[in-house]
Amino acid sequence: MSNLVPPHGADALKPLLLPEAERAAEVARAEGLKKVPLSSREVSDLFMLGMGAYTPLDGFMSEADWRGSCEKMQLSNGVFWPIPITLSASQELADTIGDGEEVALTDRETGEILGTMVVSAKYGIDKDLECQSVYGTTDGAHPGVQKVLEQGPVNLGGSVRVVSEGHFPDTYEGLYLRPAETRALFEEKGWSTVAAFQTRNPMHCSHEFLAKTAVEVCDPSGAGRAQTWRYSSRRARESYRCTGAKLFRPRNGRSGGLPDRDALCGSEGSLVACRIPPELWMFASGGRTRSCWCR
Repeated sequence: MSNLVPPHGADALKPLLLPEAERAAEVARAEGLKKVPLSSREVSDLFMLGMGAYTPLDGFMSEADWRGSCEKMQLSNGVFWPIPITLSASQELADTIGDGEEVALTDRETGEILGTMVVSAKYGIDKDLECQSVYGTTDGAHPGVQKVLEQGPVNLGGSVRVVSEGHFPDTYEGLYLRPAETRALFEEKGWSTVAAFQTRNPMHCSHEFLAKTAVEVCDPSGAGRAQTWRYSSRRARESYRCTGAKLFRPRNGRSGGLPDRDALCGSEGSLVACRIPPELWMFASGGRTRSCWCR
């Protein structure tokens, strides 16, 4: 029996990526479906759904879940969720999709089929509500607001089946860790306390201080346990490796990554990162860069 805290909002992880043996057939079937192109942000969300990092979601949000996330930071069933996970479409495309219709989800840039979705909801987006609720502004100069404003006017909601993880497993071999693998690693090493450091930039002095503090909180003997999340530039990853080598003993440190998007929304982004399995409770927050958590 696992000694880890259960995944957020569920008794078990909910990865939506099909087993490898089933993916080719699903892709072939999806070729005959209507295609819905995904932006880079939506592709990242689909990959996170696939690996189970967005447990307990089973796909892109319905209107009730979207509105609850914006207004109350929770899903319609009351589960905490501070940032909408949505898929938008043009009005013209949305008008051709019927209730309950299955569609193929494709990468807008490459055309690759990444998954399928049964469309159970179509609804108009109140972009001002989403921007003000999530980002605290409707100023189009804010990069997060700009992303919302660039979306189509209609959201499509429904359960998804994911067939691809993109280039991430190959490009970041050895760093790409799915939540199930991370949890298995924690169990294998017998870690009872885990701190996570994550940022998109090379480590600064303040980041190093937070990591050192995490070591002291998790293990006063200095045997610190750490997990580094998120893909950044090569230079940023190298800074994590060098600093980690100085701060953590080899048997008690591990670097890994997620194909996550940077929400650029301050505390709400921190809270999203906190609830990604294995459910890291907030220890200290570095504002927009989401710095350090401790369970």
